[in-house]
Amino acid sequence: MTSLALVCDAGTSLDRRAVADAFEGRSITGSSLESVLETATDTASGEPCDRVAIVSTAARNPTHERDRFEADLRAAGVEYVAWIDPRLGRGRSDDERGRIVAAATDAALTLAPESSTERPDPDEDRVVVVGDPALASDLATALPVALVTPEPLGRRLPDVSPVRGRALDLLEGDGGEITVLVDRDGATDRLAADQIVWPGYDGPLADRFDVHAEARGAVSAVARVARERARAPVAVDASRCTVGRRGTAGCRACEVVCPHDAVAISSDGDGSVTIDADACTDCGVCLGACPTEAITSPRAPSLGRLGKATRSALETVSSGGSRLPFVGSDPEPVVIAFTARSVLPAVVEAAVDGPPTVPIPVPNAGRVPAAQLLGTVAAGAGGVAVVADPDEAAAAVDEPTEAARATLEDLAGDAPVERVASADPATVAATLEAVARDEPLVDDPDPILAHGTTASALSAGAVDALADGPQTGISVPALGSISVDADACTLCGACDNLCPTGAIVQHGADALSVDPAACTGCGICVVCPEDAIEVDETVAVPLGDRQRVVEPDGIVCERCGDRFASAAGVEHVRDALEGTSASSLELECCPACRRSSILG
Repeated sequence: MTSLALVCDAGTSLDRRAVADAFEGRSITGSSLESVLETATDTASGEPCDRVAIVSTAARNPTHERDRFEADLRAAGVEYVAWIDPRLGRGRSDDERGRIVAAATDAALTLAPESSTERPDPDEDRVVVVGDPALASDLATALPVALVTPEPLGRRLPDVSPVRGRALDLLEGDGGEITVLVDRDGATDRLAADQIVWPGYDGPLADRFDVHAEARGAVSAVARVARERARAPVAVDASRCTVGRRGTAGCRACEVVCPHDAVAISSDGDGSVTIDADACTDCGVCLGACPTEAITSPRAPSLGRLGKATRSALETVSSGGSRLPFVGSDPEPVVIAFTARSVLPAVVEAAVDGPPTVPIPVPNAGRVPAAQLLGTVAAGAGGVAVVADPDEAAAAVDEPTEAARATLEDLAGDAPVERVASADPATVAATLEAVARDEPLVDDPDPILAHGTTASALSAGAVDALADGPQTGISVPALGSISVDADACTLCGACDNLCPTGAIVQHGADALSVDPAACTGCGICVVCPEDAIEVDETVAVPLGDRQRVVEPDGIVCERCGDRFASAAGVEHVRDALEGTSASSLELECCPACRRSSILG
């Protein structure tokens, strides 16, 4: 995916050049949308460019002008358009404000939906427009459109199917499908649709996501819903999943947090996670809870992209983030606001005259795991806010926030992390002020700590940076600890074979090692037949490197001289075989030599 930023001040005091200098991608500057449109469409047509962010006062309200502007860009090959409010950072120096706006621009582009799932199949969504020929014509450039109108059209509208009649009402079927009830010269007809655009409709179905009752912004809204409907289902990568196996408890985080009861877990055999496609809304909450990034969603960004956007924002607003040297005093640490897209306008409004804030837009605030909150603080953010839609499941946002706060209090004695579920700018502003700190919690923070591919990796990097000396018994999101009884361990290999994260590794017949930064505390390894392993939900910090925890005396084959087993393992087998016909087996020989002896 390639990106382009269009920077227009349009009456604001924003220094366009400062934004362009801080933004590392391609950019075009101008005083208005019209002044950059021709250059932008030419650029997008001539070079690959599928994502465009527009810094403009038009970001505040959807308008027909915005729709037409987006339509021109999409006709030039652009798949995703984001709008950035230029009032971010208002009241700060030109350079600092430029960095904040550039950081918000980069975050929006980094978290744009993947192009492979962004473009819908035009044959999949049928749109019915009621009484607005111009709107029907605009929509028909991308999707099949039927226009319900009581009057004959004066001209033919390309790609629009006219339906002569008067729309009476909308009906909802048992399966959730919608139809338009149409009066056609006294006869009542039903017109099926995937989406309805009926300006002025105020009936009982007006709140449905696929019913659009306002003409303003309808083109963008219809395209967005069509893209959502075209997406693939949420999936689970079994090779990364820490679900229980062979009857062990294992991890059940996704099942516990799902607000729609769409996840079912079985620990029989190799274990499984099943997602009910009909119940799943692709809200992203399970992704936030998964410690190993085993769940993938076509709608919610991967943890890697979420971390990349956060890291880039911190680098851009810091003194080393721009191509220009920072002039003046050090900038105030920025607040990172992980924000549900539905309440993004409230965050921007709250940040205009508040602490320096960069919104990181996500489909659902519950997608942001506690480990990402820890990593963002450790990476140098002056505070972290999680801003959720009031309609989101509260537990999905509250639990990770509280988990991150508890760890921060234990490690650093301060927790500049808060959550708020509100679309009220004043309420959000109070939260931004509450988390803002004059200095980061970490001396010489490294923005890379905000960028991880799994929750466990993020937490591991964060706690070592945040810890003020050695500590034990610390509860850390997505991490646990393992203790192994070296005397009881026989190096049978069961734990190595089952561990999905590589936290436990057996080195042949020589040793067993544990990586404390890779253990998620899932408990699968307690299947150990010798009960030699215990798992704790807390950790000791700093975590340290991988270390060998079992190095037993070995047995060397009496015939070939190769080391093939631990002494404890051989004795365990000998005890188990005592009194049986197999007790005479040459256990001091390796399996290959023993097989050779038996076969003669």
